Amino acid sequence: LGIGSRNRLIKLPLMQLAALEPQATYITLNLAQELYFPDEIAYKSIGLVGDITVTLRDLRGELA
Repeated sequence: LGIGSRNRLIKLPLMQLAALEPQATYITLNLAQELYFPDEIAYKSIGLVGDITVTLRDLRGELA
């Protein structure tokens, strides 16, 4: 969440885990221009377009 597509330190291991685990789903929340997942896991990926600040604030409002 919120680390951008260029920061592979966090995302790459999670993408690899999703590729290896049959039941795993890779979910990412990023700005539209930062949304990315490799073709190998595209069928088991969910890309949510949004600003993390706005999304978390909205979720907090619904949970309160």
